[in-house]
Formats: sequence, structure tokens, C-alpha cells
Amino acid sequence: MRRSLAERFWSKVDIRGPKECWPWKASISKNGYGNFGVGGHNGGWREAHAVAYELTHGPLLPGFLVMHSCDNRPCCNPRHLIGGTVLANIEDKIKKGRARWRAHPGAENGNAALALADVIEMRGLYHCGSSRAKLAREFEISWTQVHRIVTNQAWING
Repeated sequence: MRRSLAERFWSKVDIRGPKECWPWKASISKNGYGNFGVGGHNGGWREAHAVAYELTHGPLLPGFLVMHSCDNRPCCNPRHLIGGTVLANIEDKIKKGRARWRAHPGAENGNAALALADVIEMRGLYHCGSSRAKLAREFEISWTQVHRIVTNQAWING
């Protein structure tokens, strides 16, 4: 008998006490988040904490992502997960001292082609499904630079 998505998912989580982090026990991405395969060959991969959020709290609003109140990337405890915007996530990183700025961050870099508001908008659009190529055309920068921005290699990294 085939197990449901929820059964497959929760079997890969180390469920502990209600206030403790619940670590993901399966595949971890290079950036430290759990990876969960959703639906065979064509289903793709999702971040485990996002699946945990949606299984317990329902679907995310368009343009929202899942943030950890515990700042523990592999954690899947639904009590530690909150939906928020890209801007809220960046503000949370800065407030908690997790945002690492480069020597000449963002708009302070004399070669910067974008303002912070552009970067926040770009990341939001990317998170909602816009392609890197489309964003490169829209913001009039290279595909490579879009890639660096949406993967946190440029501007805010952390």
C-alpha cells in the first residue's frame, strides 16, 4: 500500500518535544535546508520546512515564504515556522545579526545597478516563479547577476 505524502514526510522528521527543534533526518541541501521529494520523477524537490508548514498550517499566500523562528535550517517543528515576505525575512536576518554584508554592500557599492528595494522585489518575484532570464530583462542586468542576487551570493548573504 502506498503511503500518503504526509506519512512519507513525517517519517523523515525527528519529532521531539513541542518546544524543541524537530530536525530533518533525510537529504540536506548545501545551504542547510532539508530536501523532500514530492511526487516521483516529475514532482521535484521542496524545502522540508516549507512542506512541514503547509501540512500543518495550509498553503502559503502568494509571495510568502517560510521563516524559522528558531533559526535552525533543518528544523521542521510547525511551531517554529511562520509565513512571511522576503522583506520580513531580510529584516529578521538583520535584526538577529545573521545578515553578512560584503565589503561594499548593495547600493553602497559604486558599481551597483540596483537599489535595495529592487533586490527585494526581484527576490520576491523569483520566489513566486519568475525566471532568471525574465528578471534579467526586467531589471536590465545580466542573468548571472540575477542568479547571484536570488541565491544570496550578492547583496545580503546569510
